[in-house]
Amino acid sequence: DRSRKRETKPSSDTGAADTSANVEADETAPADDSPQSDRPAKAERAAPARAPKKAPTDAPALSADDASADITEFLDEFTRRFEVDATTSIEVSDEGELMVSLDGEQLGRLIGPRGGMMTALEELCRTRLQHRAAGGDRPRLRLDVGGYREMRRENLRVLVEETVGGVRTTGQPHVIDVVTASERKVIHDYVAENADDLTTSSEGEDPVRRVVISQP
Repeated sequence: DRSRKRETKPSSDTGAADTSANVEADETAPADDSPQSDRPAKAERAAPARAPKKAPTDAPALSADDASADITEFLDEFTRRFEVDATTSIEVSDEGELMVSLDGEQLGRLIGPRGGMMTALEELCRTRLQHRAAGGDRPRLRLDVGGYREMRRENLRVLVEETVGGVRTTGQPHVIDVVTASERKVIHDYVAENADDLTTSSEGEDPVRRVVISQP
């Protein structure tokens, strides 16, 4: 029998390369017949939890009459325990601020050095009203003992007048040591109203904060 040779037509190099590449891709690439929408979505990063907002308080405002009665009771008991004979009186300003006065004899212990004890007692009264109001509005309060605050205010005015004259004469800044913010305000206001050619500034930290009067 005569054998016939099967003749194959050689393919071009480019076609061979393309065929092998396609076969290799078919063998190595994983089958994925699922539609794009069926693929699992990437997990989103969870947002950090936010702190719950504080609910607004519905506490009623503390009236000036109730605040006055409470502060009178507090100060009467305080002075009794301090063994100081003092009388508490309270006036309400047009702005609704409580102007509290303690009057009597030998009130130095309630005033303290440079009014330090009086300032601390005033802060105690304010804290008491804050707790009494339980989050509601409350009247502002200012305490004076034996007329010390008003006397101190007048002394500050005299001191500022002398200091202003010294700054104008020497041209050098002068420092006034004051304790409370209210006293510093007296100095700032006086210079602004009566010595507009000078300036004031505060320096230092409480309780040794000072006011400097100088030329601009």
